[in-house]
Amino acid sequence: MIVDPTDKAEIDDAISKDPYSLSMWLTLINLTNEDPWEERQAVFERAVSTLPGSYKLWRMYLSEFRKVTKGKAHNDPLVGSAIEAHERSFVFLNKMPRLWIEFSSYLMSFKFVTLTRRAFDLALRALPITQHHHIWRYYLEFANKPFVPPETAILIYRRRIKLQPELIEEFYEYLISNDMFDEAAVTLIKFLNDPYAISATGKTKAQLWLVLCDLIAQHPNEIHSVPDPDLLIREAISKFTDTQGKLWVSLANFFIRQAHFERARDVFEEGMKKVTTVQDFVLVFNECARMEEQLASAMISQGVPHRKKNRRAELSVKERTTFEDILNGVVPSDDEPQHAIKPLSSKEQQALALDRLEYLVGTRSLRLSDASLRQNPYAVGEWIKRAILIAEDKTPFIHDSIGVRQKRMFEDAIETIVPEQAVGRLSDVWIAYARVCEEREGEKDIPSAGSVFRRATKAHFRGGDEMASVWCEWIEMELRHRRYIPALELAREALSSAPSTTTKALHHKDNGVWKSLQLWTLYADLAESFSTLTECRMCYDRMMEYQIITPLVLLNYAALLQQNNYFEDSFGVYEKGIHLFPFPQSEEIWQSYLLQFVKRYGVKGHLERVREMFDELFTALPVRASFENSKRKGEEVSVDFVRKVYVMASQIEEEHGRINRAMVLLADCEKALVTLLYTQQSRFRGGRSKEKRVCTAKDILHIYVVHVARYSHFFGPTKTRPIFEEGIRQLMSLPAFVRALGEEKGEVTENGVELRDGVSCAIELVLQYAKMERTLGEIDRARSLYQQMARFANPDVIPAFWDDWKQFELRFGDTDTFKEMKRIQRTVQGSFSSSNFVQTNLLAAKGITEDEVAKKALSVATDLEQKELARRRRRDEQKGMKVPEKSTVSEGIAQLRQQQEETMLKDEPPKTASNQNDEEIDL
Repeated sequence: MIVDPTDKAEIDDAISKDPYSLSMWLTLINLTNEDPWEERQAVFERAVSTLPGSYKLWRMYLSEFRKVTKGKAHNDPLVGSAIEAHERSFVFLNKMPRLWIEFSSYLMSFKFVTLTRRAFDLALRALPITQHHHIWRYYLEFANKPFVPPETAILIYRRRIKLQPELIEEFYEYLISNDMFDEAAVTLIKFLNDPYAISATGKTKAQLWLVLCDLIAQHPNEIHSVPDPDLLIREAISKFTDTQGKLWVSLANFFIRQAHFERARDVFEEGMKKVTTVQDFVLVFNECARMEEQLASAMISQGVPHRKKNRRAELSVKERTTFEDILNGVVPSDDEPQHAIKPLSSKEQQALALDRLEYLVGTRSLRLSDASLRQNPYAVGEWIKRAILIAEDKTPFIHDSIGVRQKRMFEDAIETIVPEQAVGRLSDVWIAYARVCEEREGEKDIPSAGSVFRRATKAHFRGGDEMASVWCEWIEMELRHRRYIPALELAREALSSAPSTTTKALHHKDNGVWKSLQLWTLYADLAESFSTLTECRMCYDRMMEYQIITPLVLLNYAALLQQNNYFEDSFGVYEKGIHLFPFPQSEEIWQSYLLQFVKRYGVKGHLERVREMFDELFTALPVRASFENSKRKGEEVSVDFVRKVYVMASQIEEEHGRINRAMVLLADCEKALVTLLYTQQSRFRGGRSKEKRVCTAKDILHIYVVHVARYSHFFGPTKTRPIFEEGIRQLMSLPAFVRALGEEKGEVTENGVELRDGVSCAIELVLQYAKMERTLGEIDRARSLYQQMARFANPDVIPAFWDDWKQFELRFGDTDTFKEMKRIQRTVQGSFSSSNFVQTNLLAAKGITEDEVAKKALSVATDLEQKELARRRRRDEQKGMKVPEKSTVSEGIAQLRQQQEETMLKDEPPKTASNQNDEEIDL
């Protein structure tokens, strides 16, 4: 049957024929959209009466009904009809949570408290429990409405918490927002007593305890259902030690808000005495000081605040005796009547408040010290600091003297500190204790201090050095009071436990006092001053036997023997010392040994013995043997010492021995310095710590200059040419990594020591060589030296070389030689120009190592030199001039270049990219 969807009559006729057709009813309802609500309501009523189980019809009907009644008064008849329609729908559709939610929201919009609560209750009874969470969401929202009475909201939350205990925090927030502090405290206590309760916000039990304590402290007068709230806060303090400071402050605030200031002071005092961390102490102390300051300000500005008379009347006599009574000297007994306490005037109470605040601030340091010791009772420094604070404490109302309090404190420290767990040295406590007894109240009490030291020598310490410190302090105390003989006896007693032989010392088990260098040196000084030389020598000998002597003490021992004319014995001490100590510790011993021997016996008649001593020294130096394979590889020697002893030996040979032997010693010094330079610079490359004074090319240059001067003095200037050539070869053959330490100017400062490039030092030596040749009239040889070294002298960096050559040509040359000098200068300057610098950097950037770059630069310079020599030879042949042969220096330098290339390839390890300096050209 086809029905026109726009014709109501046909649709009514179709519905009468088939009243259970949902589509026809929906079509009819849509056609009545423009009709009045009464007609549409009639259509809806017919539809839901015919199809009472249709969710779609009921949903459309109720939604339309709510829109019609929106904004109307709650007592409007249409509102009542809408509520009735909703109730009729639940007869057939009571399992639909959406209908219940919309109905409850509709009732809430009219602020129907009872009807809304009953609707939610009916919904919870009708729906299965798996759908209750849909209802509870809106039910709790309804409970938080401002028009809902708090009693109703509390009942709603209690029902919900039975099923979901974690919502108790939300309930607590509701109670706090409505100023229901008593109910909030009770609710939170129940939650904390439940061992299975879990916070929905992730808070721990400790945090919830803090919330509860803060609530009780902030609202003590509103909370009545919690029995003994102060005991509850104390229970929290005993449970949670990491938050004791906050809890003590909460307990004090509990009494402050009730105007019980005396009990608040007692709580603050108890808290400051029981907290175990400095942080908690600072928190409690600051709050206590703030309370006292506010009370004093209030008393001064407004007068004395009113007190609760009934509270004071309830207290006993002992409880009523407070700090203010003590200050006024009023301490009644239990038998005295109440009126025996004389009340204070307003001005007296103001003065009392200020005194109380001043007393609190004055005792802060001692209270803080107490807290620090409770935090770590094994802190030695804190105990000693406390003794100083007690001495500076001027607090009244303390019957014990400062000395008695310090003594009691030190006894507590000794009893408390465990040596193995002590932070610091336990001996410092004993020493401080003895000093306090020594200067007790301005008087010298040496017997008391001695008894303390005697107890300390029998105490247990962590190590023998602490026991030795006690003995040394005891001896020094005796010396301060000019009791020299008792001090010497104490030193003997302290070292009486030392083993008799070295073998026994290895297996000797005691407190280790005899291993203390400080105690032995003190004993040696006492024996030297107040005993015999025999005892003093026995002391030093035992120190060397136990190998606890130092080079300085050994030198003092040798000086003592020399003062008493035991010269051979002192030399024997030196011999033991040089075998006992390695380099560089033995440098001072060697130097003193040689000087004292020469001073005592001279050289005449003892030359062979002096030579043997120097030979022994040179053999012992780490620079003489194969250093890498030596058993004494870890030893080091300073460059100043090496140079000094070689020069000293050479001077002795010059004056009393053979000249040739003196020159050989200077040559050996040159080799030793070169070896030392290689060794120290290898440590630089390996990343080891740098010495305070390293060997440089300048040191080698200096010794060559000395060698040349002495050789020229004895054999004439012409015999020094091999020395010059050997020096130039040595300086030029320094490896690349040594020259890399210098800047472009040829020197750099490293730890306050000047490092000189080997090439610049070689040029300086060449200048002296050329000067010597000029004095001999060998102009051609001098000019040849300038020409051969010119390629290594950058005119911008080493202008002194070119200035010297210029003056030479102006004095001894002609126009051609001067022009030749200028041409060579331009050529060398071009080789060092920025273009070559960039080109060398580009080669390095392509992966070529620094040694390869240096070889390349050296080969370029060699090619330029060969071309220049060929051009000069052709020019001289045309003029008919005889071409001079190359000097020995030129040949030596040619051999040097070949040897340098072999050294670079053989000895130098390849540098990685991270070690290269892209801005440096190493020629």
